[in-house]
Amino acid sequence: MTYSDIPRRQTCPPVSDLARSMIDHDVRRIHVLAWRDLADPESGGSEIHADHFMRRWQEAGLEVLHRTSFARGQSSMDTRHGYQVIRRGSRLGVFPRTIAAEVIHSMGPYDALVEIWNGMPWLSPLWCRRPRLV
Repeated sequence: MTYSDIPRRQTCPPVSDLARSMIDHDVRRIHVLAWRDLADPESGGSEIHADHFMRRWQEAGLEVLHRTSFARGQSSMDTRHGYQVIRRGSRLGVFPRTIAAEVIHSMGPYDALVEIWNGMPWLSPLWCRRPRLV
């Protein structure tokens, strides 16, 4: 088998098309849950990828809130590339704290949830009744 024998992936539609489709399905506000964020000193590839898609969604007209754990030297609230970042809770405490905040809607309304797994799940099927993506 040579490189030319490998089937080519279909290209993805532009993010603006995906965002428009989400808006057409009444998804305008998205909460993204992650253990760390891009400003964390221990951030890596997952955080770079998350920043990339959150920035592109925000630019395409979606409202994005990123919820993550506190990082030394970072403020508890920030804005990056147009999306809001909330850093509260310790490395493990962020999980129950975020779940409680989402259940009582103290972080504001949202239409869909993105759960980023990085070793420990957020268990969103147990408490979130909105569209979810892991």
